[in-house]
Amino acid sequence: MKVRAGIAALIIISFLSLSGCTQRESRVENFHGTSFELAKFNQIVNLDAENNTVAVDTLDGNAADNLIDAYRKSFLPGKTESKQSVVLGQ
Repeated sequence: MKVRAGIAALIIISFLSLSGCTQRESRVENFHGTSFELAKFNQIVNLDAENNTVAVDTLDGNAADNLIDAYRKSFLPGKTESKQSVVLGQ
């Protein structure tokens, strides 16, 4: 009786230990790259954009100059207009 219980325990332990070594493909591995391809496809508005090499003229010249000037001025030293503070607790 003890021998049968020992053999049964050995079989169960070996089965459980070997079943941990088997690998199943997860849902992510089954669709590897699909999410990336879908995101890339959905971000492309015009699929023929690579064939159009004409310069884009959608931003007014004055608006573009003001935008670039404001961007460059944001890096000048001494211009620390934004103050950040962190409040912990009350």
